[in-house]
Amino acid sequence: MQVTAAIAQPTRANSPAQARAISVEVPAPEAQEIPADSPLPSSEAPSDGKEVKRELLPFDPREEVTITRTWDKPLLESKKMGSIPSDYYEHAWGWPTPGYGWYHTSVRTYGCYSDTCENGPVSVYRDVPVYDESNEPRKEPFTQTLTEKSYDQKKSFFVGGGLGLALGAGAALGGLALFGGASTAATVAGGVLGGVLGGAAGAAIGYKTTDNDRIAEVWYQDNISHPTMTGYTERITPDVWHEQRCHNEKDSQGNDRQVCETWSTLRGYDHDFYPNISWRKVGDYTYPRLEHTAKIGPNWGGALAAGAGLGIGALVAVGLHFLPLL
Repeated sequence: MQVTAAIAQPTRANSPAQARAISVEVPAPEAQEIPADSPLPSSEAPSDGKEVKRELLPFDPREEVTITRTWDKPLLESKKMGSIPSDYYEHAWGWPTPGYGWYHTSVRTYGCYSDTCENGPVSVYRDVPVYDESNEPRKEPFTQTLTEKSYDQKKSFFVGGGLGLALGAGAALGGLALFGGASTAATVAGGVLGGVLGGAAGAAIGYKTTDNDRIAEVWYQDNISHPTMTGYTERITPDVWHEQRCHNEKDSQGNDRQVCETWSTLRGYDHDFYPNISWRKVGDYTYPRLEHTAKIGPNWGGALAAGAGLGIGALVAVGLHFLPLL
């Protein structure tokens, strides 16, 4: 047996943080400037979800596959990690705040300077593993029923063929109309040829992408992670309003012309805050999934069929246009 990590989904509660008296003085959080294009620190548990077991299931391709499996699921509970400041808007009235700028987002990070990591009125909660007497993550049996059906190869064949035919004919006719000068007979021939070739290619692609598809029972292993709030990040985004102003004036020849200019006004800044959460692996678990053996599938197969139809239609149009010149 094997499974995927308990990944806590980030949530932001709006309940006010409770005050707690402490007997020592701590320094005020100090901002650390980081590049604006850097990604925000992740507040979700990392997931590597590696496959540990795969087994093809016997089934009738005309029917759905249904399995019921019981596996050990981590037991989690929601706990408060700390708090962060509230998002707010700062009016600039046309004058940039020193250090913020006009057009570029600024990102600042702040650390925690107390065990509770209380930094504002917005509480931060995450799902935390529940531990037993040995300080090991607790798990409980979880029964899950999974259902999946193999891809319909006949449907994929006809859908791919239809897409290839329609787009192949359309691309050929559109290309000939764009080039111009083609006779009616050549235009009709181009549309028919593009449709036939595009349809054949699309049907072949639709058939091949779902060929011999089967359903496999796959087990994945993932981490059980414990979150700790290490601080928060502030993202400061300029709110710039752009206006185009136009007026008429005379050129050197005495003719009227319109001249337009774009005026930009800095209205303010959006201050958004995000918790910084670090995740520590404390265990792992496994869970099952039903997956198709076909690597591409009908959705991407349809896209490939459509692309083939467009390409073939365009080539037909180019060929019929330049063939008389050879």
